[in-house]
Amino acid sequence: MMIMTESHSQLSKNDNIEPIIVHIDASSKQLPKYNVQFTSEDLRKHLEPIIHKMITSEDSYQFQQPVDPVALIIPDYPIIIKHPMDISATHNKLLRGEYKNPLEFYDDVWLMHTCKIRIVVTTIHLFNS
Repeated sequence: MMIMTESHSQLSKNDNIEPIIVHIDASSKQLPKYNVQFTSEDLRKHLEPIIHKMITSEDSYQFQQPVDPVALIIPDYPIIIKHPMDISATHNKLLRGEYKNPLEFYDDVWLMHTCKIRIVVTTIHLFNS
């Protein structure tokens, strides 16, 4: 069985990468039939550049360090955000070897993103009340 997918993702204006067509043969004997094991070193090598790109993003300053609800006078923060996540926490987890695979890293980055959306929606709701 041959599956063909096309990539037409929106690239940033700085990326000079052409979309590619990827051919995937699901019946291939070359595909691993077991869980892929990642070493801490491999994960660090491939994920640290992503963390550095997140840190250098102009929109990342709110997510570079943990939120201090006392200093920011937002006492409801721990009630609204059950599992806070920031870039420094993901970087520290990566350096300590806590991630077993790239999906665990992705989960934390996604958690950070959803916290951002949740705070904005909650703030809008509070101001409209």
